[in-house]
Amino acid sequence: METRARPCPRCGALNGAGFERCVRCAAPFAPLAAGADLLGSSLDPRKLWGTKILIALTSLVFFGQCVAMRRSDFSAILLKGGSTAELVRFGAMPVSLEDVSAEPFRLFSAVFVHFGALHFVMNMMGLGNVGRAAEPGIGTARFVVAYVTSGVVGFAINIALDVILPNGGTVPVLTAGASGAVFGAMGLILGWLVRMKDKRWRGFAIQAAFYAILVNMLGMKINNGAHIGGLLCGAAFGFYYAARPRPKSLLVPNIAAVLALVLSIASLLLAQRAAHWGKKPSADDASPGSLRSLVVWHPFQGITRR
Repeated sequence: METRARPCPRCGALNGAGFERCVRCAAPFAPLAAGADLLGSSLDPRKLWGTKILIALTSLVFFGQCVAMRRSDFSAILLKGGSTAELVRFGAMPVSLEDVSAEPFRLFSAVFVHFGALHFVMNMMGLGNVGRAAEPGIGTARFVVAYVTSGVVGFAINIALDVILPNGGTVPVLTAGASGAVFGAMGLILGWLVRMKDKRWRGFAIQAAFYAILVNMLGMKINNGAHIGGLLCGAAFGFYYAARPRPKSLLVPNIAAVLALVLSIASLLLAQRAAHWGKKPSADDASPGSLRSLVVWHPFQGITRR
């Protein structure tokens, strides 16, 4: 058993190896991992249930997209993720306040839809790495809540930017992807480290910036509003969690995590049942929420982007 004293990451005071809180500033020692790499803790990957569930749900959605694209060429599967109609079917979100007001579930469903295999693999690698770092330190339930909420907030920022700066040229007509949620998980670690006054936040901030630059260099459909919104939301969660160690009762966090997952799954099912992607629009489709600003029906081509 280790008996050496260890410094507090917040104030630097030496504490016994068995102490749970700093004797000087009362900061909790339960690490947010910034994982095994940043804080040197040993992690059991078999316990990363939140990360695994999120990856599994996202993978299931992308598998459905691949089935829908089974007649497409390789480049479409790699870089597109399907036609506009197929992306809308699986839950992609139009960047339009009118449409999202009519179908607010797309704020959730879009987190699990991707524009091709490259987009999907990059985000799942990011989720796996950051989940390994964050989940053991804050707990599965709180990690799931922070991840899903960050993704939703990121897409909400898109809508706000579209209202404030219409046709700004940087926001796509249709958006989707887990990038905002992954950036939220990064922000979670960053916010924790800053709140704990751990100087390693600078190194992690550089890692997050490198990931953002890499995504841009790969030429993916970049949604910087979602990235920034997710990062800030995650940082807020990190600040909050750092000030409050794991609660003795996990009832409330568990309920919140289950609710986040239920809403996510329900949103994906609602997207599948949305009428406008799979049939010829009727006269009623001129009403708000018909995605009329996004798609138009062609009898021989299906629904395509305007």
